Amino acid sequence: MTTTPFLQNIARNYDLIAVEVLEVLPEQRLRIRIERIYANRHCGALLQLQKDMEIVHIPPVFGVHVLHTGERGLMFVSPINGILYEEPARGHFVIDQIDGMSYAGFKTHSDLHELPEALSAASRRDHPRGPAFAAIELKALEDYLVGLYAQTSPREKLSKER
Repeated sequence: MTTTPFLQNIARNYDLIAVEVLEVLPEQRLRIRIERIYANRHCGALLQLQKDMEIVHIPPVFGVHVLHTGERGLMFVSPINGILYEEPARGHFVIDQIDGMSYAGFKTHSDLHELPEALSAASRRDHPRGPAFAAIELKALEDYLVGLYAQTSPREKLSKER
């Protein structure tokens, strides 16, 4: 049985950006600044470096960490009617400094068995946010995701004609 590589389905359907959260707004919105664009297959001109914009973020359900003002993260996004939406299941990795290094933290209830070997080797469970968080060295995750986007075809765009 073949398994889908870690985050491949997300890479197929969402673009990837690095953001800084400038403000948490009502109605599940964030005002963000785009720091880096890793992949832009779906959002087009909506994604611009150093641009301040609003985005609809995932709700804080089932213990999901929602980004707060001043935090940075790698975020998976897709447009709907000209508005950016964060991917609903694993919408982002929060970027934290741990022992002087940058890590991408995420909420997990597993033993990290879902991670490819290279990411597992670059991960740790002693995240300062608590025992349900794991962290992957940011550089290792960036390298993995850039490679994943390079080898993953984007979803097909739906025809407007029916």
